[in-house]
Amino acid sequence: MISTHGYFESRPSFGRPDTGGQITFVIELSKALAKLDYRVDILTRQFGNLDHMEPVNEDVRIIRIPCGGRDFIPKEYIVDSLPELIQGFTKYCRENDLKYEFIDSHYWDAGFVGLEFARTFRTPHIFTPHSLGVWKREQKKRAAAEGGVRIDELELEKKHNFKRRIETEKTIMQNANRVIATTPEQQRIIVKDYATTPEKVAVIPPGFSPKKFCKIPRREVSKLVKRYNLPRRFITSVGRITSYKGYDLMIQAFKFVAEQIPELYLVLRIGSEEPIDVARRQELTQLAAKLEVGDRTRFLGYIEELEAFYNAADALIMPSTYEPFGLVAIESMACGTPAVITSRGGLKDFLADGQDALIVDPRDTQALAKAILSLLEDRNLYEAIARRGYEKVHSAFTWEIIAATTLKTISAR
Repeated sequence: MISTHGYFESRPSFGRPDTGGQITFVIELSKALAKLDYRVDILTRQFGNLDHMEPVNEDVRIIRIPCGGRDFIPKEYIVDSLPELIQGFTKYCRENDLKYEFIDSHYWDAGFVGLEFARTFRTPHIFTPHSLGVWKREQKKRAAAEGGVRIDELELEKKHNFKRRIETEKTIMQNANRVIATTPEQQRIIVKDYATTPEKVAVIPPGFSPKKFCKIPRREVSKLVKRYNLPRRFITSVGRITSYKGYDLMIQAFKFVAEQIPELYLVLRIGSEEPIDVARRQELTQLAAKLEVGDRTRFLGYIEELEAFYNAADALIMPSTYEPFGLVAIESMACGTPAVITSRGGLKDFLADGQDALIVDPRDTQALAKAILSLLEDRNLYEAIARRGYEKVHSAFTWEIIAATTLKTISAR
């Protein structure tokens, strides 16, 4: 496995820059492959105080190779430093006589590395892009147009490095043995915009660990509620702090919801304690105060027992304006907590609106509020969606299922 950006650790520090669902994806898929008699190495970048090697379990380990110095490098520009990682790991493999049955690279920076390793060692290469430069660029432009904002093309390119990203993605996909799309929409874009043959692209979604994300005893939930002083009733959003996660839209929608359900709170488990995240949380705090829901809105940092947090919540809301998949919704549903998800993300292709979850465009904040209210005020609807959602994700999205499907895809190359 190759995943080169962010703070990649066996116990990830979620919320830190570029450190989110992709790391969970790679670790959990690796552990599931280990259960199918594989030994898995995860290659990533060494920086800061991170050790050269870290065990995940007896069959999975993280190998870190120095690359680009000791400081954090944003994922948009880490590619400039990756030749050092390629050189270092090539040397490491030869010195330790390491040979791999296949390579699975994640995101375009890791795909850049995987492509070179595949050429050097003549090893089959599977590429999992997670998100796509073409799609993300269009989503950014679309969001700006809908918001009446004039987009600065030069600034957009400077921030996201789209031109190099898209060119690199095309090269990776055209040379990889197989490409793994996480949604049908992503598969369509890969075939159409990246000149990739349909036969090369398989659709395999992310998964969850059913041992962790499940219904848990009320006493365990009560302990967490007491520890974090959580309100009796609350809805939540979980994730990193980036503009496309839509937390501002969630707060705007909550203003309408709070008027109808006085005892309900909004608890946002978002971001990290990095200075930039603290500043962004402060902006959201100010927005909540301006909308007069500041006393009903709470912000939490990292929570180890995320499964208990999901169990405690009345509902999980995913208000993203751009979301390649949406793993937090799957995790919540696996705990029996229903979800209201964005219509602008990949997860909508796997769930039935009004049955497995409620699906809504978060840019229409009144529609988002109405969806939340319909879920919370209609007990029969609430219980039906909670039950159907729980059954759906446990039958289709466990990591064991995802790992087995991945191996079938590889063997069919």
